[in-house]
Amino acid sequence: MKSQARNSLLMVLGLTVILGSGVVQGIQGGRWGNSESLMKAAQRLDEIPRQFGDWTSTENEMSLRELQIAEAVGHFTRTFVNSKTGKQISVMILCGKPGPISVHPPTVCFVGAGWGLESEPTVTNIEPEDGSFWAGRFSKNKDGQRIVMETKWGWSSSSHWKAFENARLETAGQSFLYKMYISAAVIQSSENVGTTEHQEFMDDFIPLVNKAL
Repeated sequence: MKSQARNSLLMVLGLTVILGSGVVQGIQGGRWGNSESLMKAAQRLDEIPRQFGDWTSTENEMSLRELQIAEAVGHFTRTFVNSKTGKQISVMILCGKPGPISVHPPTVCFVGAGWGLESEPTVTNIEPEDGSFWAGRFSKNKDGQRIVMETKWGWSSSSHWKAFENARLETAGQSFLYKMYISAAVIQSSENVGTTEHQEFMDDFIPLVNKAL
């Protein structure tokens, strides 16, 4: 129960960080004129499975104000729970114009919201999709409890996810862009516990996302 409570708290904190960290500096005139291709890209998020294998999910609601702050036209925000292990993994996918969606990775917005970066992010590959994500660990003290979160993030304008060095530059000219965060609690007693299941979840989930998008 304690582990589940920690994971639940993590999911809430993780989404709060993402949504409340000043993703953009402001909405500028004319930036909400959306193209047909952008709107279709956002609608495709509805095709992503809400459950698969041993995983089921519940929605993490976003208000209109939160979407405006993120300059997101569409979103997929859910917490997945493994029915056998109780493991919880938070998924957020935002869709919008490349400019605002390409900036403010967790190394900026998480740290700006008070999370400490445990180590320099590394690139992890997704099998068998030939994609890549950044992976980093962040920690924060909450009510005397140290919470450690492992987050993996990447961008896509098609069905191929990539850990861009400079997402804004490398996605310039695209009509839309997706950004995905996948976050999970890290068990304190072992540095590697949690990482394997997190990776296995992604290996199974990413092909389903790609098929939908």
